[in-house]
Amino acid sequence: MNEAERAENYVRRIYRWRLAFFSLVILLAGLVIGSAATVIFTRNRLAGPPRPPRVSSERMLRRLEHTLQLESEQVDRIRVILNRHMQALRDIRENARRTVDEQLAIMNEEVSSVLDEHQKSLWQRHLHRLRERIPPRHQRRHRGQRPGHPNHRPPAPNEHRVPYEQPPPPTGGPQ
Repeated sequence: MNEAERAENYVRRIYRWRLAFFSLVILLAGLVIGSAATVIFTRNRLAGPPRPPRVSSERMLRRLEHTLQLESEQVDRIRVILNRHMQALRDIRENARRTVDEQLAIMNEEVSSVLDEHQKSLWQRHLHRLRERIPPRHQRRHRGQRPGHPNHRPPAPNEHRVPYEQPPPPTGGPQ
């Protein structure tokens, strides 16, 4: 191999390494950008289950107070209204959950009646996976409660958490 061929091979190797390096850099940049975009655009959608009514209404009230420049009397009146309606929305969600559970039970009975034993076991596994996608409300985690999150604290043995405070009953007539 003469000097010119060695130089040409050297240039080819450098070109290949440079190509591999920059391809890796582009791949890593795409991963970082894609991950960041996913976090930014899905944070609100994947924030977890709905917050308790009082927390939701107070959060909304803070935003309204700032954007609408509400006076203190308006804040107090709107707080009562928001608390009442947030509780009504929570009740609707809970009723919907019960209806879904009832329909799943009816569907299970009807489908199981048509299947043989082997098919029933497969069906039960399928139904179990379906129910795992919609865990009961008390098993859902809020922000900061996921394992690995800095604010995560596992519950103490026999600890019972109250999911939310009941809002006080509305006073007076219509607002």
